[in-house]
Amino acid sequence: MTAPTRLICAPWVIPDELPEARPALTDEAWLELCWQASETLYSFSGRQFAGVCESTVVLDGPRRPGGRGWPVWRPDGGWPVGAAPVRPVREGYVVVSLPDPPVTGIVSVTVDGTVFASWTVWLPAGQLERSDGRAWPLDGSTRVTYSHGIPPPTGGVRSATVLALELGKAAAGDGNCKLPKRITNMQREGVTVSLMDAGESADKQRTGLLDVDTWLATVNPHRLARRASVWSPDRPRTRKVT
Repeated sequence: MTAPTRLICAPWVIPDELPEARPALTDEAWLELCWQASETLYSFSGRQFAGVCESTVVLDGPRRPGGRGWPVWRPDGGWPVGAAPVRPVREGYVVVSLPDPPVTGIVSVTVDGTVFASWTVWLPAGQLERSDGRAWPLDGSTRVTYSHGIPPPTGGVRSATVLALELGKAAAGDGNCKLPKRITNMQREGVTVSLMDAGESADKQRTGLLDVDTWLATVNPHRLARRASVWSPDRPRTRKVT
C-alpha cells in the first residue's frame, strides 16, 4: 500500500499526547486523525508551520547544458528543485542558497563523498558559503543535508489536540462532539429546519470550534492561503518539479 502524501513533516500532536479520556478507537485511527487535524490547521493558518524537516539536496551545474545559467539543487537522486545563487565567481559560486527557507541548520556537507568542513551558513536564509574562497563544484558532487521549516507554536499544538479529539468523537458517533452539524436550527411545530452547507466552515478557513478558531484568527487574521513572499524581476527564476 502506498504511503499517503503529507503536507507537513510530522503531525502537530501524536496519540500519546492526547488525553486518556477519549473515544475507543485504534491507535492507527487516532494517528490518522492527528495527521488530519494537523494538516487542516496547517492549511487554515496560511501554511506557516510545516514543522522542521530534514532534506538532502545535490548541487548541479547550469540548467542549460553547455550554456551559462544558474546552478540548481535537486533532491538526492531526484529532479531539480531550483535555488537562487547569490554571488557568481568565475566557473562557479562561493555562496549558494538552499531551497525551502527558513533553514534551521546544516547536518552535513560532502564533496565527492568526503565530509567538507570549510563552510559557513547564514540563517534563516540558508546561504551556504565556502570559507576557503573557492567555488562550489557544479558537477553534482556537492551534497548537503540540512533542516528547514517552522515548528507549530504552543497554541497550534493545543488546537490540533482539540480538533483531533473532536474528529475522534465524530468518528465514534459520540453525541458530545462539538464540530458543526448540518442542522443549525430545528423546531418541531412545523417550522422550517435550517441547514448549513457542509463546506461553509472550510471555505472560511475555520473549524467551528471557538478555541481553535481564535488561535487561527491570531496567526492568520486575513485568512491567507499561504505566507506572503517578495518577488523581484532581477532574481533568477527557479522551479520545483515533483
